[in-house]
Amino acid sequence: MKKMKGQVRLRHLKDEKLGNGIVDIKPIVKLAEETGVEYCFIEQDHSPDPMASTKTSID
Repeated sequence: MKKMKGQVRLRHLKDEKLGNGIVDIKPIVKLAEETGVEYCFIEQDHSPDPMASTKTSID
């Protein structure tokens, strides 16, 4: 993202269990904001309770 600063407006991120998954999403989203990304689409593979997972991710 740093090399393409100002050129990427959308970013797609994916993790197994948002908020508790393999990828630490927060620093990626922070870097995206710093490099001019306007929208991050964050996708979760599977969740028994999508709303609870979303709350965990936001918190």
